[in-house]
Amino acid sequence: MIYGAEVLTACLEALGVEHVFGLPGTQNLAIFEALRRARLRTVVASDEMAATFMASGYARAGGRLGVVTTISGPGFTYALTALAEARADSTPLLLITLRQHDNGRAFQLQRIDQGAIAAPLVKECVYIDDMARLPEAIFAAARTALRGEPGPVLVEVQAGLMSMQLERVPPLATGGADDRTVTAELPFDEGAFDAVAAAIGSARRPLLLVGQGAQGAAGPIRAWCEAHRIPLLATCSGRGVLPETHPLCLAKDFSYGVGSVSNEVIAAADLVLVLGCKLGHNGSGGYKLRLPAERLIHVDSSREVPGANYPARHTLVATCEEFTHHVQARGIAPQSDWTDAELTDYRERIARERDTAVRHEPRLAEGAGRVREFFDKLNAAHPANTIFVTDSGQNQALTRHYACVNATRGMIAPTDFQSMGFGLPAAIGARLARPEATVIACIGDGGFLQTATELLTAVREGVALTVVVFNDGKFGYIERQQIEQFGVASGTGLGRVDVGGIAEGLGCRHADVTNTAQMPVAPRNEATVFELRLLPTAQLQIEKMKSRLRETSVRVVPSAWMQRAKRMLFRP
Repeated sequence: MIYGAEVLTACLEALGVEHVFGLPGTQNLAIFEALRRARLRTVVASDEMAATFMASGYARAGGRLGVVTTISGPGFTYALTALAEARADSTPLLLITLRQHDNGRAFQLQRIDQGAIAAPLVKECVYIDDMARLPEAIFAAARTALRGEPGPVLVEVQAGLMSMQLERVPPLATGGADDRTVTAELPFDEGAFDAVAAAIGSARRPLLLVGQGAQGAAGPIRAWCEAHRIPLLATCSGRGVLPETHPLCLAKDFSYGVGSVSNEVIAAADLVLVLGCKLGHNGSGGYKLRLPAERLIHVDSSREVPGANYPARHTLVATCEEFTHHVQARGIAPQSDWTDAELTDYRERIARERDTAVRHEPRLAEGAGRVREFFDKLNAAHPANTIFVTDSGQNQALTRHYACVNATRGMIAPTDFQSMGFGLPAAIGARLARPEATVIACIGDGGFLQTATELLTAVREGVALTVVVFNDGKFGYIERQQIEQFGVASGTGLGRVDVGGIAEGLGCRHADVTNTAQMPVAPRNEATVFELRLLPTAQLQIEKMKSRLRETSVRVVPSAWMQRAKRMLFRP
């Protein structure tokens, strides 16, 4: 005899799932007992939001399906923010929860309309109330999560099914490798590809812009770029498709805006090929990229993406793996007129532009050096297979700006939903997916306070991790925006955060970075927290002084004189 929950875990094993994230509770005891018996590693987080962020980091770093399980009701609602982040970040997840039996009475325990709540946040809601169709439904949910634009799927299982006793496991049909393969929503369109191939073949100055969808085809893309001297730009999620030390990689992403040089490169290209990128807000620098329709080709696995934000001359619904396969099979070889000298010039000019792009960059504590110097040391101290994971806030902007990414899937950030609390749990998931990689989580003290208990998860699970905490005692990014807009800050102070005490109390090593010239390197066999104490910039101090002056003048100076004073004192 077996329990229904064991059928569920057998389906996950057949799908190639290796890790399941979540929390046990009264409702899902049968699931956790089945997980204990299965060939699956169960990773328990401090709460369901963190567990879902872990599953997201696992999916994005490993290019595979992430699985998280919660109880219904409060466990499910705790996961909602992370579920919305997964949807915005095109992350394939299965959130497996239970649906309590409707007993016909009012005020039932922990019973809410989970499908209605989750519907705007997921690709599909699946309800399973028949054990005979459970395998088929699980495999179909996995296909939905992986195919087209990847995203989360909610799977609700009628609670009684998990403790149901069965004689044997129902047939698992064809739930193996075919269901793990990432494929486009539509069959490959040979006619559309013919038009794309003709345009590429006639190009003389082709340029690639890659997003997260191109990560699975990083090898073929690199080989194609090198064979034909094709330069490449990358969004945040596309970083690492081409190593950033590579001479054909022109820009890292648009963390502080597009700038003028990237658009100058685009203007100099006679064809811009966008691969696996939605061209959303973060992927286009707030839509500041200028991508002329007559020279744009957009390839993506989802039919909803090509041409959605930028009209294109040609569109193709295909995965980047399918696209590069057909490019190789056809021997498509554009004749690149880009010279090494001009590509070097573009790289150098983009680097100079980036150096001047950061406004109000915080200073490190007295004598500790600059944030840039810290990242220079960090980049030099870690190997090419390093994955950077960020939280939301100033830490993300600085990491995206200064980190050098040379590994595929090497920059993982909450992109189009920007959930604070993402960084640390996602880094744990990323390390579990890529145990051979060095994973560095860069987070602020605000995000650290939200998720510091996940350090205990890392210690308990033996997850080696480097955590960098940018500690300024406040929500620094928000404070800066408040001062710039209103002249004063409100609600942003966190007080003194004892990062070291918290880290060591949870079983981690802690090191104060008091001098970037002597920065220690984290061991690869344990979790280590580096703390950077940040001070406000001189420019921000000036803004605060201007604010005080402005408030004083409002109280004591007549309106007409005020206008004259503003023109004299606060001109740009």
